[in-house]
Amino acid sequence: MEGKELTNIGAPLKKVKQEISKTELSFLSEMPQYFAPEAQETIRSREQKQAHCRVYQRKRSELRWWFLAYMYKAPLQAEHVVMNER
Repeated sequence: MEGKELTNIGAPLKKVKQEISKTELSFLSEMPQYFAPEAQETIRSREQKQAHCRVYQRKRSELRWWFLAYMYKAPLQAEHVVMNER
């Protein structure tokens, strides 16, 4: 009776092993596509876009701070001009 249970357990394990080998084969068949020159170019262009986006965000934040500083400074400068004219 114990032997029958062991053989019954063995059948699902074989099925699982077959499924694993199928997924491994499908994964390995997709690998050359990922490492193909076209894929490398798309990865490179994606990295370049991200770098460009980071530069753009940095410049935008610098410009925003410059603009805020200018806007806060501008009324003070106008007051000084008025005081100097008197």
